[in-house]
Amino acid sequence: MLAPPAPVPAPAAVAAPVHDAHGHRRPRPEELVEESRYCGQRADVADAAQLADGSLRYDPAQHLVGVLKDAYLVSCKWQVPTHLDSTAGRITVDGTTNLIYCEFNAEQLAALVGKPLDKRPKTRAFSRQEFADLQGTLEKKALVQRLDHVLWQTALETSAGRLPVGVDPVAPVYLKHWPNLTRLHRTPHALRIAALWTTRGAGLLETALTLKIAQRHVFAFYNAALALDLITEDGAQVRRAQRKTKNNRGLLTRLFGWLNK
Repeated sequence: MLAPPAPVPAPAAVAAPVHDAHGHRRPRPEELVEESRYCGQRADVADAAQLADGSLRYDPAQHLVGVLKDAYLVSCKWQVPTHLDSTAGRITVDGTTNLIYCEFNAEQLAALVGKPLDKRPKTRAFSRQEFADLQGTLEKKALVQRLDHVLWQTALETSAGRLPVGVDPVAPVYLKHWPNLTRLHRTPHALRIAALWTTRGAGLLETALTLKIAQRHVFAFYNAALALDLITEDGAQVRRAQRKTKNNRGLLTRLFGWLNK
């Protein structure tokens, strides 16, 4: 009896190329969720002068994201909730508990995010007693969300890969501290950008070149981190923080490891 033919080995899996046709490192598939919505579709520019084009810029102060950031900063500074009146209804921002209360529905919030403000509303602080009297009603009737999530998402949707007016794409930037990327939308290469800006800082265009990634991915992360007040141009502040953690070799090793992924 003839022996059965030996099984034909399955062809080896072909690894996906690390870089795309433009020489950019490919992001992970899960990072591409709604990429065009959050990062835009703009191709890289050759030099910083091209970014002076007004179509590549936006003014956060003329959009909801700028108003919400101001309310967030006031709330954190004075440790009290703040509120503002939008065209859809009142928005209450509580930086002390990382919550935002909108006295209208999610569709109306999306509409506010999607267009410039007709008139910039003023931010006012609640007294502790005023907010205590209102809190029960807000928790039952308002749209309640995590504040960091709303700020992050609003910044991404508003900017869509553009830079804020007045931002120098060459000046080095740093992260004050690491964002909670397990709870926030992870834009392409967010971990690698965060690692670079936490360890040594870099300009926005330099970041794209160093990490071999698209500029729009750098700009998207910058806008989101800016909305949470995570961006600084003070390298000394970052170096002081690094000295405090110099004995945590494991953390530093992980940060540098992300730069090569």
